[in-house]
Amino acid sequence: MALMDRLRNLFRGQTVYIPPLPFPPDLFMPWVTMNGNTYGLQQTLTGSSEQIGADFKGLVEGAYKRNGIVYACIQARFMLLSQARFQFQQLRGGQPGDLFSTPALDILERPEPGKVTADLLARASVHVDLAGNAFVARRPNGRLKLLHPAWVTIILGSQQRPELDVRDIDAEVIGYVYYPGGRYSGLDPELLLPEDVAHMAPIPDPLHRHRGMSWLNPTIGEIASDTSATVH
Repeated sequence: MALMDRLRNLFRGQTVYIPPLPFPPDLFMPWVTMNGNTYGLQQTLTGSSEQIGADFKGLVEGAYKRNGIVYACIQARFMLLSQARFQFQQLRGGQPGDLFSTPALDILERPEPGKVTADLLARASVHVDLAGNAFVARRPNGRLKLLHPAWVTIILGSQQRPELDVRDIDAEVIGYVYYPGGRYSGLDPELLLPEDVAHMAPIPDPLHRHRGMSWLNPTIGEIASDTSATVH
């Protein structure tokens, strides 16, 4: 009833008669009677509204690619994070010391051909912002690959107690399943061990203790309103 609310705000403080709607809203004639006079209204916002999905694809298509404010926020975050560099730090008597590097960090400095640390961190940051999770897999060929977050399923259980229910307090991550193209793509999934996957989830999802949540989820209503106002 957005049109009705706008009319009430437009004529706030005056005697306005807005007829009830015993018929479908799309049959409502845009006429308002005020102080004995009848006025015709021209509605400039037309077309069906588009809902923003709370999933990864929905936020990418509905927020990241269509809302300048969301894009600017995400860009500012990944431009800062992409400047980070991985280093070891000495610890002497409980006090942090000098930074240093070893060949063990080479895989992070060159995660795959043509890519550097900044590329990996920038893309991981975008995944975290939009999906709440970023998954980086270490491949047998010594490269790091960023996984599509919507195509990853976290497997919970216990290596020592196979009968353990996933809701049990002792349940933990025992693996990840990657479905190329999605769970129902028909392609064969690949099982990844926990030691081969780095899972980044800085904002916890209160309903799922092993998953993260996008910071955009609570703002979907505001994003949709801002986009609608811009279109209008």
